Amino acid sequence: MAQCEICGTELTQGRARARRTCSDACRQAAHRRRRRAEVTALRRAATSPAPAVPAVISADASPAARIRATGAALAAAADRAADAAETGTLADTFLAELRHDYGELVDAVCAAMQSRQPTPASPALRVAPTTTAPTRPRVRGDAGPAAAPRPHRRRPLTQAQAMATTRGARLVLKDPEDRVYDVVAADSTVIGHVEPCYRAGRRSGWQGWAAGMTRSSAGPRQSTRQQAAANAAHQWVRITTAPPR
Repeated sequence: MAQCEICGTELTQGRARARRTCSDACRQAAHRRRRRAEVTALRRAATSPAPAVPAVISADASPAARIRATGAALAAAADRAADAAETGTLADTFLAELRHDYGELVDAVCAAMQSRQPTPASPALRVAPTTTAPTRPRVRGDAGPAAAPRPHRRRPLTQAQAMATTRGARLVLKDPEDRVYDVVAADSTVIGHVEPCYRAGRRSGWQGWAAGMTRSSAGPRQSTRQQAAANAAHQWVRITTAPPR
């Protein structure tokens, strides 16, 4: 059973908020005890020695000295935040100070890493002499000049790559008047379209939803937009994984 935190009297709890004291006098005594504890914590924080502030680093200091100074500043800020957490006086200013000192330390380390990397020397440009090939008379049966190279053919995607692209695809309304949707993958790739189908008119000729790679190549009819979008994704996977002809 709960007891009064001042005199130890047993308390009977009801449905309301749990009681911690048995009377008004004990409640005032508990309040004074909490205030004394807060004042003691504040006095201890005020009389504690202030943390050492790191010296200001000059602009021509070495990268190692800058890293050590910023690390000391971050450690000092962390000590001040820890003391404030123990006394219950932690505020947003400590978080801003930690973020600033941490950013300074990261910048110092990055600057030191860049200073250690050698700068690659730019290679000298070699200009090939321009020579004109001698012309020769064309003989019958000669194939003539070499034909232009064929354009680079697209390499088909693997099944895993195609399925990873279609994973997380969503419907995006493209034409509100005709209710045409684009099937957009997670990387903003449009992999198909979904549009309504009608037989004779909009009122009596509703035939469901059709999907395809383009609006002119609608596939079989589906009862919902989600099923049509899945059909469009399946068509996209089948086309992108097929070997080039």
